[in-house]
Amino acid sequence: MRVLLIQPSSIVTRRGADNAIPYLPLGLGSIASVLRKADHEVQILDALTEGWGKRGKIDDDLIEIGLSEEEVAVEVRAFSPQVVGISVPFTSQAPRLRSIARWVKAIHPEIFVVCGGNHATSAPHDVAEIPDIDMVFLGEAERSFAKFLSKLEKGEIDVNIKGIAYRDVHGGVVVKPKMKFRDDCDSLPLPAYDLMPLKKYFKAIGKRSMPVFVSRGCEKTCSYCTTSKIFGKKTRFIPYDAVVDNIKHLLQYYGTREFTFEDDRLLSNSDYAHNLFDKLIEENLNIQWVARNDVDPSHLDDQLLLKMKRSGGKRLHFAPQSGSRRVLKKILKKPVDLFMLEKAIERSLAVGFKVTCHFILGSPGETIEEVYNSLNFAWKLRSLGADEFHFSLATPYPGTGIREQAETLDGIYQFNEFRATPYEGSISTDEINAAEIVRIRDNADREFNSRGLVMGLRQRVNTAPKPNKRLEERFFHSVAPQQPSKEVPLDKRIALTLVEESA
Repeated sequence: MRVLLIQPSSIVTRRGADNAIPYLPLGLGSIASVLRKADHEVQILDALTEGWGKRGKIDDDLIEIGLSEEEVAVEVRAFSPQVVGISVPFTSQAPRLRSIARWVKAIHPEIFVVCGGNHATSAPHDVAEIPDIDMVFLGEAERSFAKFLSKLEKGEIDVNIKGIAYRDVHGGVVVKPKMKFRDDCDSLPLPAYDLMPLKKYFKAIGKRSMPVFVSRGCEKTCSYCTTSKIFGKKTRFIPYDAVVDNIKHLLQYYGTREFTFEDDRLLSNSDYAHNLFDKLIEENLNIQWVARNDVDPSHLDDQLLLKMKRSGGKRLHFAPQSGSRRVLKKILKKPVDLFMLEKAIERSLAVGFKVTCHFILGSPGETIEEVYNSLNFAWKLRSLGADEFHFSLATPYPGTGIREQAETLDGIYQFNEFRATPYEGSISTDEINAAEIVRIRDNADREFNSRGLVMGLRQRVNTAPKPNKRLEERFFHSVAPQQPSKEVPLDKRIALTLVEESA
């Protein structure tokens, strides 16, 4: 069958557009490889990357990044597919899911339109109710989609396959339980890189760098993440030999010498991590890599750190997410020891890694004091030498625990697919309103990522054991409220040591 797999463009606010980065659809690439092995004719249309340089105006605040729906329709007509699969990894792409599906059906009503991806898996009822979507595939779709196409090719529509959602004859939505997650990740072929617009992707990110995964699934159930719901609560590793072969393939055929490990659990299995980096050292590939997702400090011993550095490691991303132990335990549900994380960052910097830190501000039920505890902890990490900070706003994406918390919150909860970015305030309470938390985030982002301020801080930290008062005042003058509340004394907000809290 002729199958066209589409990644839609994104519709974001101007603020979101300033922080947008392209996303290579490796999930579609994996599905394309499986379908080609089954003798289907497959093409990938990455509308986001193909039109990355375009910024279409939707209204005064909304911008479309990528090919327009009309341009996508031209490609659909040119390929003349029998099946169109639309992947929606991000909620900001959901608005275009509707319009693209409508265009496809207008081109030819007999084209079978399916949808998958993180958003579709997290909100299957909402997506299945879209009139022009014939079926939704949940979670890992390589096996379920291939099995479905084998029947569709014979003129049969199999609704007994696990891991799908669809409308029944009465218009109600039926959601079938997901297929059992596959343990044999080594049986997955390489993504169909030849079907992706890699030259445009490299141009968009400004370098020849490629994302790489070593696993699927996650044991953690953090309230801001849906990985465990989509890929299961067990980490399943791709054999490290296969990961290195993938890197060698990208190096040989696409000249890629920089890679980003995108996994949530890159270091969760110590033996696997040691074997992976030993293999990279043995191959002597002369590459560089970045661990762009949350590095687990509990598995980061000195021996492993040295291997990671020798194998080409350049930057590690740590995600404390909050400086408040209560927020971490009760709201974000993130199991992290802040003291251990701090020491892991110190050791990482000592062997030559650069360090990026991630924080989430404005979670449901978080107090203003706890927001400033996070900024205090971020300040402490920067004084150690971390040089890049990402501050995101708690966003109630479908399927997340934050969404569930926000829906039961005694306050104002708003969510709009057109403004589904971590830079727009969605949650207001008596303690924190959305406009205030946006202002705090913007100021923190500007101050923490000021190159001159970071360099000045490093010089002073190297020569003085105590924090510099001027730098302290410069930072907190811009992020602290002009009139601190009576409940939260200013001296607590500007303390450079983390306030000890009860668990």
